[in-house]
Amino acid sequence: MFNLLADRLTEEMLWRPEILIKSIGQPESQDDLYLWGVAHYEKGDHDIAESAFRKNLERSLNYYPAMFALAQVAFESGRLDEGKKWFLRAYRYHHQPESIIQFQKSLRSRRVAVESLAAIKLWCLHQALGKEGNADNPFLLFEIGRLLFEQSKFEASMTYFESSMRAPKMVREASEYLSYVYETLYKGDELLIRTLQMAKSLEHRADILFNLAMACQHDQKRPDLALHLFYLSTLEDPTDPGLRFSMEQLALEFLQRKKKSVELRDKVTLMFSHLYQGAHGMAKRLFYELRALNFPDEFFSGIPDILWKEWLLVDGSPLDRHFKAWAKSSSPIFLDERRNA
Repeated sequence: MFNLLADRLTEEMLWRPEILIKSIGQPESQDDLYLWGVAHYEKGDHDIAESAFRKNLERSLNYYPAMFALAQVAFESGRLDEGKKWFLRAYRYHHQPESIIQFQKSLRSRRVAVESLAAIKLWCLHQALGKEGNADNPFLLFEIGRLLFEQSKFEASMTYFESSMRAPKMVREASEYLSYVYETLYKGDELLIRTLQMAKSLEHRADILFNLAMACQHDQKRPDLALHLFYLSTLEDPTDPGLRFSMEQLALEFLQRKKKSVELRDKVTLMFSHLYQGAHGMAKRLFYELRALNFPDEFFSGIPDILWKEWLLVDGSPLDRHFKAWAKSSSPIFLDERRNA
């Protein structure tokens, strides 16, 4: 049960309500009466608990911990309108966003349908979000997104997750949910663009890039894109052998299946397969061959610019350094043309 005075209790009292009941004995103060009621509720004595909370309010009409408790009792008993009344009364006195988040998390479907309880949780959070000064609260936004996500309302949850990422503390957790949402809602270039845009705001990006690579390889049937994404993940975390193994396995598959191909796109993929594996001599030979075949005009066709302009070929990146050295120019024509397009 939601307990506003939990910080006053020992861990044993929190987990074993009978010990708390025994330690209080005959409750005299408001707080003791409230904690006594909470312990009875946790023990399953719901009627005794509700009676205690009502006695709290007979002693003091503005004792808001008891109001929250009565709201929870009503919600979990299926008395939803009564629960809303008690919640709104309590919220007038105590409207800290973190408390509202904990309150809705504590709600259980004792005598109410899971769907109805989920709607009540969202209602509570939206009451808090509507409070002046809370409209951009990242913790409330994230929690609403999480509840919508759990109901498979992915499109609705996306807006809340994206908004919550404005706060650095929420970026990593929200991005994990968003990665799944994007993979569920989007395909092809849009999936790639949205995920890479999100990833740029992250400090730790290896997992996001790896997951996107897996989606491109298996779900999107674009192993050529997956190869680059596996490579980028290894740059983000060079110490993870699993990331490098995935990249090298895919590169090896390309080398085995496409080594005799004369198709331009296959030659491009072969060049990168050699380069990512460290076979710079073979990659360099293919680089010169591709330049003679109007590389990279065909190479870039149909590929989202964000992958090349903002990730692979940024100034000073490993690929940028290789291509500049191979072209024996500080500013290769094909890079300048592509960046200025």
